[in-house]
Amino acid sequence: MNCLIVGGAYQGKRAFAQKQFALQAADFADGAVMELTQPPVQKAVCNVSALVRRALEQGVSNETLLRLLAGKLVLCDEVGCGVVPIEPEQDRWREAVGRLCCDLAARADTVYWVRAGIAQQIKGG
Repeated sequence: MNCLIVGGAYQGKRAFAQKQFALQAADFADGAVMELTQPPVQKAVCNVSALVRRALEQGVSNETLLRLLAGKLVLCDEVGCGVVPIEPEQDRWREAVGRLCCDLAARADTVYWVRAGIAQQIKGG
């Protein structure tokens, strides 16, 4: 199952995923440190915005990230809202996260948006 869970930082995405999908801490790979060459063995990947930052730094394509995340429960911080960054690299990163989330959402069976600990299903049944 492909599932995308998005929302602001510290809004309860991981707690929702654990409860909704009966996951334990060991079921999550961390995008800040996971391999960029092979899919993680874990069921879920959190911190995907950090994964995108690392991918940009190492020249890893969006298509490669989509292959790495295929079939996973993906948790990503919403980074496209708020003040537009002055630094060009921050703006590129923010755009890359948004584009990846659009692609993930298009391929996902279900998409949830979590805010203040409350999940709203915005795609799927």
